[in-house]
Amino acid sequence: DGTNHRIEADANRPLVITAYHSTGILLGTSGNTKLQVNGSGIAVTGTVGIGTSNIDNNAKLHIEDSAYPIINLDRSSLSADGNHLGYINFQNNGDIYGYIGAWVEDLSETDGEIRFATQKGTSLTDKMVINSDGNVGIGTNAPTHALHVLTTGNKGFFLDRNAGNNAANLNEFSTHYSLSIKTRASGSNLNFGGNSSGTWLQGTDGA
Repeated sequence: DGTNHRIEADANRPLVITAYHSTGILLGTSGNTKLQVNGSGIAVTGTVGIGTSNIDNNAKLHIEDSAYPIINLDRSSLSADGNHLGYINFQNNGDIYGYIGAWVEDLSETDGEIRFATQKGTSLTDKMVINSDGNVGIGTNAPTHALHVLTTGNKGFFLDRNAGNNAANLNEFSTHYSLSIKTRASGSNLNFGGNSSGTWLQGTDGA
């Protein structure tokens, strides 16, 4: 139209762009290639906005939707117990330093779990898992309780407080039983409650 260049197809024909050179199809602005399509795939230089042209300066991919944006990772082949369904890898120059992945959990192939892995030295291993029951495992991929910590070290759990006047508490209470481990500014105590007959044990530093 004198001001813009256009490639158009009418309503009865598809638009087909084909390149026979190995470089493929190049799209860009101001003489700079922003998108390249060839036999190896699609390469994008710069940023991509889906649903928005106001792309965050820190984002390579910015997805926006008026309801809720969704990213699907869908495994199309048949999966079985122990098969992974997909990963999000965190890399540096091609080396994986951690990932979040989804797995098929059991033989029924209807339950799934999420695993979190980090690299230590040259070993990339799962460190935490959330299974289909909602149990969280740290150091184990088969948690049997709401929080299951497994370690070969001598410190499996550490509860700290951030100031002298703020107590660190680990409490569990039910109708007849209780457990209370409390650290306070003036002293410490350890209580194990009993049943309705009143059996109990208390240890304190005397403060």
